[in-house]
Amino acid sequence: MSNGDRPRRFDALISLLVHLRLVVGTPSYDAIEQRSAELETEGRVINGVRVTRIPHSTANDLVTRTHRRKPRWELVVSWWATMHRHAEKVGCDASKLVSLKDLERCYREANVPQPKPFKAPEQFQQDAQPAAALLEEPDGRGPTNLPPDLPSDLPSDLPGLPPTAFDIGSPDDVVVSGRRLRDIDAQFIAELRTLSRDAPWRRYQDAVPDWLEMYLMAEQELAEVRIYAPHRIPGLLQTGEYARRVITRDLPGLTTHEVTRRVDLQLCRQDLLYRPEPLKVWVFIHEDALTDDVGSPPVMRDQIRHLIALSSYLTITIQVIPKAKANAIFDHPLTIMRFPETYLNDMVFLEQEHGARYLTSNNAVTHCGELFSGLMVRALSPAESVEFLRRLL
Repeated sequence: MSNGDRPRRFDALISLLVHLRLVVGTPSYDAIEQRSAELETEGRVINGVRVTRIPHSTANDLVTRTHRRKPRWELVVSWWATMHRHAEKVGCDASKLVSLKDLERCYREANVPQPKPFKAPEQFQQDAQPAAALLEEPDGRGPTNLPPDLPSDLPSDLPGLPPTAFDIGSPDDVVVSGRRLRDIDAQFIAELRTLSRDAPWRRYQDAVPDWLEMYLMAEQELAEVRIYAPHRIPGLLQTGEYARRVITRDLPGLTTHEVTRRVDLQLCRQDLLYRPEPLKVWVFIHEDALTDDVGSPPVMRDQIRHLIALSSYLTITIQVIPKAKANAIFDHPLTIMRFPETYLNDMVFLEQEHGARYLTSNNAVTHCGELFSGLMVRALSPAESVEFLRRLL
């Protein structure tokens, strides 16, 4: 969706932030980053606010872009406090600045819908694990079959769907708690749900497993995904017939109609690759996924030709991991999801046999990013990968 099509519901809030900057002499975005970084490092409290650094790119996005989601309160209040500090430094009259109370009221009044009630575990369908099961094994040891060396003390931020107990704090609560600027929370998830209410994939809601819905809600808002595919071609890159073969083999209990619905869902998602601002996709495919002919060599050859064609897109990078270099690589598909807003943390989507986990903590995201760095070392270059694919035809 283009910026011109995005909701304008946060204009009043952004106008206040623009006003704050104008009153103190319109400091540059670099100056805002430097001033806020100094306050964060010093641990200074400005009028009751502890400041978080505002990167210059985030400062620019905050007041120049049309927002699809309400900016984080930590960002807004840090902007306010930084402008107060700048006014002191340059000798501006701080009394002309909007009060924190008025800013807080404007923030609260921004039109952000509240979360819909989420399904309790006992309401989940039979083909998906309960939310709690996606996070912890019955004996309390935590989930099994995770990527190698994944820290065992990672907080389980999100199950297949966000739990109803994932509360949204008031602005004051957020500041006092010192939560990180880039955290993903229930407010963010509620907005994803609202933004996806009329998404094309909703037409196939009956074909969406409960554990996948969170991913589909986020996918349409992403700027980039990095995918590791150990056994199957990723859904975004599948041909229709390949998808049909894989779904039929993996889920033999589905009816012909149910299989068709899932295939149509898969193909619908691929529109993201061709929109005006296409989703950037970087995929590492294990050789095993390419040599499994899914019961039909002609179907697999068509799939490989499709991958070769997709590799010519500037926004799609495909790299093959040869079997000889694939030792000790984790066994499940892994996706790192990146949002366009620079102040939002990435989210990790870890698929498992009958469900998925969603990881949002900085510890988990950083670790998974390091795993992808290891994949880069093992994988063929994009050009070498295309040649590898051609040799399979």
